[in-house]
Amino acid sequence: MRAWLGQARWEDAMGPAAVARGLWSADRLQYSNQRLGGSYDAAEKCRTLLRRLHRLAGSA
Repeated sequence: MRAWLGQARWEDAMGPAAVARGLWSADRLQYSNQRLGGSYDAAEKCRTLLRRLHRLAGSA
């Protein structure tokens, strides 16, 4: 039933979002993570991330 988990490819979506926004940190020599804002709610963070990715895809 959960065999798909073994076949899934998981990636951190915040890296590409930071690159798209150009959040380069000269101190750390890497792109800075983008804060989603608000209090921590995992489901809401996922919805916010999906909205932002949708906006990024629309602007490309």
